[in-house]
Amino acid sequence: MNPTETTLRQLEDFIQQQTQQWATEYLRMSWAEMIYLYGGQELRFRDFCCAPRWDLAQSTLFMESLLLGLPTAPLVCVSDGAGCWELVDGLQRMICILGFFGQLRDEDVRAITAEVTSKTLGTSFSQGQAHSQGQAHAVLGNNTLGNNTLGNNMLGNYWSLAAGSMLPLLEGLNIKNLSTKLSLNLKRSSITVIVVEAKGCEYNLRQDLFLRFNSPWLQDLHQPD
Repeated sequence: MNPTETTLRQLEDFIQQQTQQWATEYLRMSWAEMIYLYGGQELRFRDFCCAPRWDLAQSTLFMESLLLGLPTAPLVCVSDGAGCWELVDGLQRMICILGFFGQLRDEDVRAITAEVTSKTLGTSFSQGQAHSQGQAHAVLGNNTLGNNTLGNNMLGNYWSLAAGSMLPLLEGLNIKNLSTKLSLNLKRSSITVIVVEAKGCEYNLRQDLFLRFNSPWLQDLHQPD
């Protein structure tokens, strides 16, 4: 059935009304600025418990792209109106960068570790649910919080790169033995940050954006193995 002109005009008017509920800003920022915002509690993470985790190969590939100046996907944040941002898309990239430079906060490393422990043990987990130290050691072996890898599916602070697909000499390098030039190049590499701010409406922009960006793999989580 073809829509009538009246229907199309109604749709156009409705879209215009909806888009007035928020403002979107596209920024070019350096990773050093993003690390600074995170350290100052001006950038928060929505949730550790849902997103799929990058392994060492995926994390190395991302860092290799930064070193080579290749484009990477933007980060998407929602502003709380007071100037602070909440990340709704790009969690793995932020964790990758923060961990490589050893800047992940202890509470965030603990949340990541508990989530990895839970999935490995095959138990349900919601953020804040306690896991015993014995369970964590059984899964993570001799790895400790904030130190190198936290099991096969998660990297902690000061993790070391694997061999890159284009830069095999990356293998074994980390922020402690990387040259100053390359370290600064990483910090100064740019990223597009999309910041969306609601204009005083009751619409749950944060929740809606999170589901829009993450619904494909959220649905996969509920599929039987």
